Amino acid sequence: MRYEIRTPSGAVLATDLHDITDDDLIEVKSSVDRETMRLALGQILDYARFVNPKRRTLLVPEMPPHEMADLFSTLAIRVVRPTEGTFSIL
Repeated sequence: MRYEIRTPSGAVLATDLHDITDDDLIEVKSSVDRETMRLALGQILDYARFVNPKRRTLLVPEMPPHEMADLFSTLAIRVVRPTEGTFSIL
């Protein structure tokens, strides 16, 4: 499922995915360039304030730069990418 969040200021935010089975808020990006990864980080942190998920995950198409993967890891945000018919957690 996904959430449509109405903030106190009246903004409407729409999450990409929320796996209700694992209570996992998932942001999906089609690129791993630094700008996109920073955007994803801001989105996940912003949405999580309102949704309060047990887990936060970023789904990307390929391995991101090491320093960006480390940043997400330090903030307890999983980074996942597809690999040969399945998904790998970085």
